[in-house]
Amino acid sequence: FLVVGVMQKKEQDSSYQGRDKDRASIPATTFRAMYGQQKYGNFVFQVADADTVEVAKDKVIGSLVVGDRVGRVYRAEEIRLVQAFADQAAIALENARLFQEAQHALADLKAAQEQLVQGATMRALGELASGTSHHLNNLMAIVLGRVRLLLAGPESAPLRRPLEVIERAAMDATEVVRRVSRFARMQPLEDWQPLDLRQLASEVLELTRARWQDAAQAQGIRIEAALEGPDLQPVMGNAAALREVLMNLVLNAVEALPNGGKIAVRTFSEGGWVGLAVSDTGVGMSPQVRERALEPFFTTKGPRSTGLGLSESYGILQRHGGKLTVESAEGQGTTVTVHLPVASPSVSEGTRGEPARLAASALRILVIDDDDEVREVVAEMLAAQGHGVLQASGGREGLALLEAGEKMDLVLTDLGMPGVTGWDVARAVRARWPGLPVGMLTGWGEQIDDATPDRRMVAGVLSKPATPEGLREFVAACHATSRRI
Repeated sequence: FLVVGVMQKKEQDSSYQGRDKDRASIPATTFRAMYGQQKYGNFVFQVADADTVEVAKDKVIGSLVVGDRVGRVYRAEEIRLVQAFADQAAIALENARLFQEAQHALADLKAAQEQLVQGATMRALGELASGTSHHLNNLMAIVLGRVRLLLAGPESAPLRRPLEVIERAAMDATEVVRRVSRFARMQPLEDWQPLDLRQLASEVLELTRARWQDAAQAQGIRIEAALEGPDLQPVMGNAAALREVLMNLVLNAVEALPNGGKIAVRTFSEGGWVGLAVSDTGVGMSPQVRERALEPFFTTKGPRSTGLGLSESYGILQRHGGKLTVESAEGQGTTVTVHLPVASPSVSEGTRGEPARLAASALRILVIDDDDEVREVVAEMLAAQGHGVLQASGGREGLALLEAGEKMDLVLTDLGMPGVTGWDVARAVRARWPGLPVGMLTGWGEQIDDATPDRRMVAGVLSKPATPEGLREFVAACHATSRRI
């Protein structure tokens, strides 16, 4: 037998030809197996001389074995022929390895490109959230303020149910804006409380009725939706976030029924978990789509979809300690199941009581906001609580009223105003009337924290839209600081 080492070529260097030098560059065990005559059982192997062995990168990648009769001694030209063949084999093996590495590198590059695209998308989402949150919160302040004022009036009884639906939808919209803003800044969910998952599902079916019933009928199709299953033990969570999860699941089910069908929302309990399954009789998913359904930005709906629905729902449930699973088959519909841990009894009982509420006596309050509709809504809510209100359409006008001698107990100002901003108002008031507290009522409230340089200039920050209850407590808290200024 003739054994010839198959070696890797050394980059930018020729083959070694020195016997002693080459022996030193090869591990001892490897060299002994390659050089000289080796006996294995009844066979004696003659190994190519070290002078003909090509060594590169100190690594043997294989061997070429040629067999013949026992005792055969190979001539020098035969050894050179086999060695030349081994050299070509080494090149082929090395090229195969390099090709495999290139394929892996290409796959890594594609993955990196996808991450860069996703990162750019998330940055764009963060900028969008930051740039539009102020305007959206101002719009929600008008809607919610007017709805709350209507609900407080004696003539609201016939319209109470639709007004409450509008109020709940507006509050959820506000929470979505806040959560997107927090997500862009990697802030956790807040405002956890004991929740009835079945009640949330009932609310979601009511909120989405316009899609699965009215819009479907307008298209000439019929979609039936029903809530099934028992009442559940409470879970701890953020109501708006979990309501959004259920709404995503119901709307996805609606989109899976282009020709009509049925949607079943079923509740159940399993040990220390409560669950809810949303099933449809729609088109279903292929195995490939089902495997990627929870990936961020993956969508089968084209440019009109962000691909964040299921992945965002999955993220919300993870932050709640829950789970989300998808079962589907083409032509057989889809079932998406949500599991959430049951709230501990001590937590559930301990959070049911009404929080202590602050209240302030009748005050003279200056409201400064460049948005007329927002300013008027805030002024009317304060007036309904017994306060005397003076309005100013900007920072310069508000400071002019104070300069004219108007006696105020509290200033409530917006932040983003042309010319003189809310921070400018706060600094001027602090310098000229140090005993007069200033509260910031703004759509940028989610982005103002204690580390903001001018934060110490104001007694407090309240995010728009403000509810009457939240506004009452905020006014009381800000006024209380006047004794400590």
